[in-house]
Amino acid sequence: MIDNEYKCPPFDVNFPECHPPKKGEKDKKDEKNIVINNKNSIDCPLNADCPLLDKQVNPAIRRCPPTELIKNGGFEQEGVFQTFAFWDVTTTNFTVRSFEKPYEGFVCAEFISSQTTAPVTKTATLSQRVSVTPGCFLVLSFAENFRRTAEGGFDGLNIRASVFYEEAGRVNLITVEIGYSAEGDQSGKGYVFHQKASDIPVPSNVSSVTVEFFVQVRDTGSGGNTTQWLLDGVSLRAI
Repeated sequence: MIDNEYKCPPFDVNFPECHPPKKGEKDKKDEKNIVINNKNSIDCPLNADCPLLDKQVNPAIRRCPPTELIKNGGFEQEGVFQTFAFWDVTTTNFTVRSFEKPYEGFVCAEFISSQTTAPVTKTATLSQRVSVTPGCFLVLSFAENFRRTAEGGFDGLNIRASVFYEEAGRVNLITVEIGYSAEGDQSGKGYVFHQKASDIPVPSNVSSVTVEFFVQVRDTGSGGNTTQWLLDGVSLRAI
C-alpha cells in the first residue's frame, strides 16, 4: 500500500526519493521549502541574504513589534502632579478628571467645560510623548463619547487627535478630526471607536512622537450642566 500511494516501482532502490521517510525523519525537500517560504514571508528579495530570519519571524523581537506604546491609555492610574499618570494636561475654562463611565476598564478621562455667563471658547489638551522605532508605521485608536451638551448656549464641540513629531515645526503623522455641531442633539449616543494608521513610516531621524488630544468647545453652561466629552482606550502601536 505504501508503494502504491507513492506510485513507485516496488522495492526499487534506484528511486529512494519515491519512498516515504522513516518515522521521525524529515524529508529534505520539504525542509528546503519551509526555509524558502519563511524567507518570503518577511518580504526578503528572492536573492537577498536574510541572516536574521529567525529573529524577524519571531513577533516579540522583530523590528516593528506590535507592542503598546502608550502608557495608561485607559486612564486607570492617577498621577502625582497631573490628573493621570504619564499624561500632560493643559486647560482653559475646562476640567479634565477621572470619570466612572468608561469604554473599557473602570474609569475614563472626562473633559467638562466650565460655567461662564456668556459664550466663551474653552480648550483642553491631553498629551503623551512616546518612544518609537524609525521605519515603522503607526496605528492610533481610541474611543470617545460626546455625553452632554451645555445648557444655556452651545456653539459646537471639536476634537483633534494627532500623532506628531517636531522638526522645524510640527509634522503630523496621524490626524483624526471630530466635530459635533449645535444643529440637532448629537450628544448622548454612546462611545464611538476610531482607528487610523499613518500614511508614512516614522522618519529615520525621529525617535519619539507626541500623541495629543485637543478639545475645543464654545458654550455658556447654566444650572450645573456644561459640555461633557469622554475619552478612553487610547492605543498607539507600530506595524
